[in-house]
Formats: sequence, C-alpha cells, structure tokens
Amino acid sequence: MDEDNQEIVITDMEPKVFKALLHFMYRDTLIEDEELSSSSLSSPPSVSDTLAAKLLAASHKYELPRLRLMCESVLCKDISVNSVAKILALADCYGAVELKSVCLKFAAENLVAKDALVAINKTGDYVVWFSFVLHWVATMLELVWFLFL
Repeated sequence: MDEDNQEIVITDMEPKVFKALLHFMYRDTLIEDEELSSSSLSSPPSVSDTLAAKLLAASHKYELPRLRLMCESVLCKDISVNSVAKILALADCYGAVELKSVCLKFAAENLVAKDALVAINKTGDYVVWFSFVLHWVATMLELVWFLFL
C-alpha cells in the first residue's frame, strides 16, 4: 500500500524550529543552540527571530504548555530596555502570561528610571538627557500600543 509512504510537508515552520520542536517532544528539554536566545550571539537578531520566540509560537499553535514555559524562561533572560516592548508583544500574542508579567514589571522598574534622569542631569549633558527622555517616551508609546491596540 502506498499509504505508509506518504510524505507530510510542513510549510509554516522553519526546519530548525521543527527539529527543536521534535527534540522537545521526545526529550522534554530545549535543544542546545546558540540561536535559542539573542543574548548569546555576538550580533543579536531581533527578538522575534530567535529560536526561543519561534518555539514560543509553536508551543502556542500546538498547545504545549511546558514548552511555552521553557521558552518564556529563555526570553526572560533577554529582556532589556531595547527589547522589552517586542518581548511583551510576543508574550501577549502567544498567551505567555508569566513572560508578560515579567516584561511589565521590568518596564515599570526600568523605563521610569528617575534616578537615571537625575544622574544624567547632574552631569550637565543635556543632549544625553534629552536623548534618554525621547527613548523613554518612544518605549512607553510602544508599550501602550501593544497593550491597548
């Protein structure tokens, strides 16, 4: 019978992501890969291009809560002032409640850094201070956009 030799083609997932998904399903661990998180690379890709982000999407699609938690853990380590809005968007999109909570906490603690503004202001470097304020406003607008739109 030809039924046993039918090929299944998966078109909505990169081979590397599918390999990592199979690794998880058979071994209950994340694959050891330099692309798993962006902080381990010398020139980090966009957070959404990391293997952890793509596996988070797969965990949502295939309803694998343990994989989701593992991916959330990896992505939590990549949260920074520059990445928090994108990681928050991923968390919101894929139902990663813990990751979303960590992002919001990080934003509240770090993006409203009054001490940093005071320290910059004391140096008299108003260009740096103004740049910091613009960056903060832009980041807050991104957060509002992802949360409410």
